[in-house]
Amino acid sequence: MTSQHKISQETFDETLLENEDLFEMSPEEAITETISQFSQQGITNIETYILTSHPNSIQGKKEREVHKVFESHLNSLDELIQSDGKVDIAKAIGGSESGSNSIEKVMDGLDGVLKFCNGTFEDEDTNMDTNMDTNMDTNMDTNMEEAMTTVGLNTKAEEEEKNDTDGDVGADVGGDTKEATPAASAPTKYEKAMPFLTLFHSSQSLFTLMSLLSIVDIDTDTNVNADASSDTPSEKQIQILRKVCHVTSAMMTPRRASERDIKSNIKDKFMVMERLIRLISHFVEAMSKNSKNGNIDSSGTGSDEDADAITLSALMTLATAACRASERNKVAFVRALKNARRASDSAHTSTSSGKRCNSSIALLVKGLHTTVEAYKTATPSSSSSATMIKLMADICKLISVLCKFDDFRSEGSSAGTIGVESSMGASVSSAHDHVLEFNRSGVVPILHEITDIALTMNKDNNEGSGSGSGTRGVSEEDVVALAGSALGATRVLAVNDEIVQALVAVGTLKVVKLALEMGVEEVLLKDENNDKKNDGDVENSNKDAGSKLLSDPIRMQRQHLTSGAIGLVRNLCGNDEIKTTLCLGAKLDASTSILPMIMHGMKLYRENATIQEHGCGTLAAMALRKPANAMRIVQDDGPREIMLALRQFPNNVLVQRQGALAVRNIVSRLVANTNSGVTEASTNKGNNNGREDKDTLAGDESLEKNTDNLMNVRDVFLDLGAEVILRQITGRHQGSVDEAYAALRDLGCKISMVKYDAETKKTTTRVEMFGEVKSNFRAVYDESTAESAVSKHVGA
Repeated sequence: MTSQHKISQETFDETLLENEDLFEMSPEEAITETISQFSQQGITNIETYILTSHPNSIQGKKEREVHKVFESHLNSLDELIQSDGKVDIAKAIGGSESGSNSIEKVMDGLDGVLKFCNGTFEDEDTNMDTNMDTNMDTNMDTNMEEAMTTVGLNTKAEEEEKNDTDGDVGADVGGDTKEATPAASAPTKYEKAMPFLTLFHSSQSLFTLMSLLSIVDIDTDTNVNADASSDTPSEKQIQILRKVCHVTSAMMTPRRASERDIKSNIKDKFMVMERLIRLISHFVEAMSKNSKNGNIDSSGTGSDEDADAITLSALMTLATAACRASERNKVAFVRALKNARRASDSAHTSTSSGKRCNSSIALLVKGLHTTVEAYKTATPSSSSSATMIKLMADICKLISVLCKFDDFRSEGSSAGTIGVESSMGASVSSAHDHVLEFNRSGVVPILHEITDIALTMNKDNNEGSGSGSGTRGVSEEDVVALAGSALGATRVLAVNDEIVQALVAVGTLKVVKLALEMGVEEVLLKDENNDKKNDGDVENSNKDAGSKLLSDPIRMQRQHLTSGAIGLVRNLCGNDEIKTTLCLGAKLDASTSILPMIMHGMKLYRENATIQEHGCGTLAAMALRKPANAMRIVQDDGPREIMLALRQFPNNVLVQRQGALAVRNIVSRLVANTNSGVTEASTNKGNNNGREDKDTLAGDESLEKNTDNLMNVRDVFLDLGAEVILRQITGRHQGSVDEAYAALRDLGCKISMVKYDAETKKTTTRVEMFGEVKSNFRAVYDESTAESAVSKHVGA
């Protein structure tokens, strides 16, 4: 944790110059002494927010000039906020001739803050390139943050950050080794951004951005049925609102592990959920009315509905950034509309005939449904299609964030205010309650329809010219991103059997198979075509899959899609009947099995920890209580993929736990329960809860035919090095030691648990586990011994 005590730049400079003058130190000695002096006073981590260069040096003067420019951008925004916290709209949009500011100055101030906090402030002369770089960072890092906030992925993110400089240099110099040396020592944009992020956090600038959200004045519009046409905001107000959403979202979205702490602290200060939900409510209703009135884009030049959708997309992105990895913000967002209604009920009465949304979740479902209907009525060649596709993806991302727990920070990391406290004082998750409310609001069929839209568009793109422009004016990248977002939202909803059955009823099993083909097989096919074209190009043919993914945004979106699809399969496998269908296929048709594509996905995206975790978790769930499924996994080379995943991510506890669990479930079903497994499979042929007898016949016959090879499954895993991996890697993590013990036990390895004391560096034997020590109990009753003992007792 960083220290709560901080100093200003002026205080540091004055102390440094004083030390240099009084003690006759060199500049370097004075800097070291000053930092040590403040450290002894409890002021640590000065380098993260203070310029430690000498104020009289050339570098120091330049850095301080840059800081003044950044502060001038912050001050230009602060001037727009009045003493009562409201925005001076006339000054912001230049409504009066006497106004000292105009919208151009406001936009420049927001752009300036974003450039400095993104580390791209040196590109002042190339505004277009800087904006493209900033937008790319925000869009890509928003998708990647889901993996960063998962426990056990810190190491991988830090490794990427360490390698980031080398990657940038290689792209810039293009193989010129003479220029590579000085560039390699230059700070990355993430390192350059850190002082400005800390300065932004320590100032009141976030509150300025939160106040700027009121640039669109809808304080009286707390009812979604209110007249959206009254007090319609001007185009300039909308432009400022979108830019504020974009900048604020970037301030709360960490791009690397090193930014997580500072941006989490910024996120904890976000306290305008009611303002945000009122804005969302306003634009959802406005878009709905425009759609009903036929005010849609038929010429490709844009419409009021498009403008509302673009603004709504920016608001959804802001809500997602604020809620991700913050349990408190999620609850605040879900409760925001109810709180706003409660506060306004005394002054407003719902008299409209439209349906009133009384919760934030119901509002999101309504917005999603409105967007789907607007997409259907839009002209295929117009810009409305692409706008609605992006909005659907943004809403799906917000649903996914609200329905999963990802706030793994300790309670003491933010003065004990993180999370939602229960009656026992512990931090609890609200994700399950949110899932149930979304399900009651009817989101399942809407998500299925959105996924079907994306898959249909992808099919049309493949059957078309293949130029990449897509159909209906939508790019291939946006189509894949929509499919990934919709499946990601569907995955977090599949938490109980009732919802799983509802998903199956709408056709999710067919959709998820098509999604895996879209994320895996199409990539493999394109790689084969590219390899044929580059047979003579040694340099291109030697590129690894990781470099290809980083250089191709579409491939990164397909990777995200594959992660969501396999994760959804993993959740669906909680139902025994469904997982058998997914693993073995239905009605003797092995081609309908989804298992081969899961194997291909794990092979293709071997460096993606989330895909490897979901893959191992899916195999573990499929093998549980189903020997036929376990045998099919072994036949499809599942053990090798599990072992490779464990080797690839030795420090990822989630991958280690799921991998060990998969080993245990597969081995235990095919070895420990061989006889009972075959018997159960045979007796279940006539009792499948309504399924046809022949549905599982293929799997059972396959199991019976391979009975002679069942005992060799231990050798399959042991030959792949399972014992070494489970002992030396998986067994060393507290979160996976129990699974590693169970896997080694079922593999027939001699194993016992010990307790390691990190302070004394000593190991002690844990409580005796069953089977570790031979019991003294004699199973056979010795009558002769008992009779002689009784006779002796009587004789005495």
